[in-house]
Amino acid sequence: MNSQTEYDVLIVGQGLAGTCLAWQLLLRGQRVMVIDREEAVTSSKIAAGLMTPVTGKRFVLSWRYAEFFEEAVRFYRDIEQKTESSFLNLRTYTRIFRSEQERVDFVDKRAGKLASIRFELLDSDDKVLTAFHAPEGALQFKEVGQLQVAKFLEVSRNWFRRKESYREADIDPVHDVQIEQNRVVLDSLDCSAKCIVYCRGAEDRFHPLFSSLPFLPAKGEILTMEIPQISTEDVISQGIWLAPNTEGNFRIGSTYDWDHLNQEPTAQGGDQILKTLSEISRESPHEIINHQAAVRPAMNDQKPLACLHTEEPRIGILNGLGSKGSLQAPWLAKQMAEHIVTGCELDPEIDGRRKLKSCLS
Repeated sequence: MNSQTEYDVLIVGQGLAGTCLAWQLLLRGQRVMVIDREEAVTSSKIAAGLMTPVTGKRFVLSWRYAEFFEEAVRFYRDIEQKTESSFLNLRTYTRIFRSEQERVDFVDKRAGKLASIRFELLDSDDKVLTAFHAPEGALQFKEVGQLQVAKFLEVSRNWFRRKESYREADIDPVHDVQIEQNRVVLDSLDCSAKCIVYCRGAEDRFHPLFSSLPFLPAKGEILTMEIPQISTEDVISQGIWLAPNTEGNFRIGSTYDWDHLNQEPTAQGGDQILKTLSEISRESPHEIINHQAAVRPAMNDQKPLACLHTEEPRIGILNGLGSKGSLQAPWLAKQMAEHIVTGCELDPEIDGRRKLKSCLS
């Protein structure tokens, strides 16, 4: 009988959550194996990677933004240096006001709440807004992050492979994973570990131990377009966002669909993006280069979670990052890594055990 390779942690899923967790554990000297089935399209692989400071129509400061952003920039820069790569851009984020009243409400009610974030108000004739319908001007933030997510995942996967910390495989959590007293065993891969953490996004809602968690996944569609008349390096937002990519084109999105949870792009989704784009852009859209769709993993309170299961502490989950994955994943993974390695308590706001307890009671 062949002896099994022993690890400290097995990670199932190499999206943003799984990749960041693997790095955080490796940086703490853990023996890690990342297992992924290498789907061509996932929510992480098609994500625009935006790390924006405000959310929603009311310009609410993103939850714990400063804390997440500081950790994200430090983390991604460290990985860039370690892998001799580049995948994090700091861009200007310009949010166009929808109406005069929206601008007035922001100045009167919201500006003071964003005092910790550097921003300025733009008038309608600002050169940044030349290609857009922006009669009431815009709100602009400097040095907002944009992660080249697909490149970050690819660079990381190649690094993990070289360190013998990566396997391509499709793991069935019911039939392939054996839970013993002191370890988790995967006979199909001839390996075992002290624990296993699932980072499979929306798919984890079907895991028998986590199906009672309050998942609220949403399908999103994104277009990649060539618009030669728009040359800005800014991220532009109003109803949708336009994010420049490294090929000189724009990623434009995104839609939200809670009823059709599949990865099939639809004419309706594409038309919705194009309609909103026509309302804010003075330029006629040109060639659609790509149209993609994936299901975002999210919880009903729009906050991510991490934990080892209350009844099976060798099985964990890291999930629910939604549209904030690039921003939140490094901090969340750091929390989970410290919890696994040192046993320190998770931050109460992301500790999934509270939700598990309420679901199991």
